[in-house]
Amino acid sequence: MALLLAPYNEAMRLGMGYTQQLCVNDVVRRPGGLRASEKDLRSVDTTKGLSVRGSAEEPGVLSQPSGTVVKRNGEGGQADVSALTITCAAIGGGGEANAHFVDSTKFIQSDARYSILVKVTNQKLVADDVTEFTPISNVPASQFNDVYGDCFISGFMEGGVLSALVLKSLVDQNDKKVIGGGLNINVDVKVATVKGEAAGKKVDEKKEKHELTTITISWSGGGDIKPNDIKEWDIPTLTKVAMEFPDKVALCPQRTYAILTKYSSLHYEIAGIYTSSLLDSYTEYKAMWAELNEAIKEVDRGTSKLRRREGSEKLSSYGNLVKADYDTRMVKYNKIKTAIERSTEFNGQITLEEPLPPNEVEPYPADSFGLDKAARDCRFEMIKIVREVNEVTADPKVATDPYRNWRYLSPHVFRLLVPADKEHLPSIEEIAKMKSDLEAKIQDRKERDALKDTNLSLEKQLSDQHEKHGVDTQQSAASEAKEKELIDKLNEKDNALKEGNAKFEEMQKSIETQAAAATDSSKRITELEGKYAEAKQAESNIRERVTQAEQGLQAARSEAEQARRERDSIRAGSDDGPDLAIYNITWGGRQLLGEASAEAQIRQFAQGCWGFTYSNDFFGCDPKPGQRKDGMIVYRKRGGRVVVLTGSESSQSAFQ
Repeated sequence: MALLLAPYNEAMRLGMGYTQQLCVNDVVRRPGGLRASEKDLRSVDTTKGLSVRGSAEEPGVLSQPSGTVVKRNGEGGQADVSALTITCAAIGGGGEANAHFVDSTKFIQSDARYSILVKVTNQKLVADDVTEFTPISNVPASQFNDVYGDCFISGFMEGGVLSALVLKSLVDQNDKKVIGGGLNINVDVKVATVKGEAAGKKVDEKKEKHELTTITISWSGGGDIKPNDIKEWDIPTLTKVAMEFPDKVALCPQRTYAILTKYSSLHYEIAGIYTSSLLDSYTEYKAMWAELNEAIKEVDRGTSKLRRREGSEKLSSYGNLVKADYDTRMVKYNKIKTAIERSTEFNGQITLEEPLPPNEVEPYPADSFGLDKAARDCRFEMIKIVREVNEVTADPKVATDPYRNWRYLSPHVFRLLVPADKEHLPSIEEIAKMKSDLEAKIQDRKERDALKDTNLSLEKQLSDQHEKHGVDTQQSAASEAKEKELIDKLNEKDNALKEGNAKFEEMQKSIETQAAAATDSSKRITELEGKYAEAKQAESNIRERVTQAEQGLQAARSEAEQARRERDSIRAGSDDGPDLAIYNITWGGRQLLGEASAEAQIRQFAQGCWGFTYSNDFFGCDPKPGQRKDGMIVYRKRGGRVVVLTGSESSQSAFQ
């Protein structure tokens, strides 16, 4: 069976609970309630199949996938993206996970993307005898995932991971197609060889100045992998470093992943797939929000004109479905809220979040006010996605709910509501009419040229006849007068013909311009047909996922029964114990439980029910100088419930 892995963090401990983030220590112990330690780890065979976020790799110790990246989660899936990625992006904070080394804005705006990923596994460390679940007394069932998580850390992987991403951008957007395909890297896994090239088709040397190449690299294990002779990163240096990375990891390995074991058969893999799709939607909304703000500036400057999109029956039907789902959730919310308010046992202990109102699914006006409302609604949809991530983190089973479809508006549907450029694309019928008019004008031009040739021939015949035959003065004068009259008429016809030719050339240029626009329209129609085919395929994939989710409902029911039993076991726990039990003290990713000075400080403040500020002075250390840190304290007073205090640096809290 493939293992479930999570990116390693220095605060991780054997037996610690986990669910997209770290939970309390020693939730699972050795038989007899003995705490697990590093001595309980043993090395096992690493040639068995592994799984990162549910995707199986080939057996072996070296993995070197590389290739072009189309979407953000195409890069994030290899670099271990979790729900934490979206949360950190929403609040503007950085993270320690491997996937956070990429600027998502630069990623979206780049024209060519290429990724290199090298994974080396030296050994797998597991603790087979850490199997006894040790619940904390008086933990409510509603806080089970918050306190224990949905799985625990049962071992670690040692080795190294090298991630590199090359982004190439053009300032002049008209040259995008020229730069595409300019990067090429070949990988030979058997001999651990990586070859890279960079090339671009350029018409002149001046356009080379408009290119921007960004290379981002992150690694764990192998020590200092950058040789002293390398001053800056480029494709050749990436090739050299990637080729030498496995040998350096063999000399200097470090822990790269934590091995996770589930408390029960939770759908963790499906939750990973769902959060990956949420990341796609969040990234698209983020890019759309930037485009809307730029469009507002252009409209204010008068450099852009927009047209309001037309509504349709399908959009109205879609909006009705979204509104009906919201009304249903509001009815359930009000019923639960009323029941909690009437209850004496749970009143004040359970916090409900009111459902967020849906989008109206109506096209926005084509002016600054409409664009501003669209930008605000875009940001609101991003907030909905972040809330959905939090709900998946609290309960991964929501990812298998086949009826959970309208928590946020699809970015593809939202784009149909945003005002478009005023440029009008001709329909297929208009293109056919322009072609017919063009053929008629060409035929008219041919007839005019034939008439001109006839007039020139007649003029030549008259001239020849005048030279061959002599006439008297009177006849000659009459003949010259007739000849002059005929020449004047011919000149008038010639002038009229020239004027007609000028008008025809002007009309021909206009027709050529319209024909070019028609060609572009045909191309866009072809692209829309391709997108429609992709949408049909996506619909088929969704139906398949729904079928899989329905198959997992029976397993989910058995899991609910197991959770109920665990809840009953927790509620039946004894109230005997010390006056104050401290289960976890974490500051800036460092575990302080067991350090005398920190425990004494926490115990004194907790017994006195004093307030405090999350700071280095309070915890007595600074594990990450110059960085913003988060803290968490989990404790319980005898006869009371478990209290979890969390906060960021400089925020305030108080013991209860």
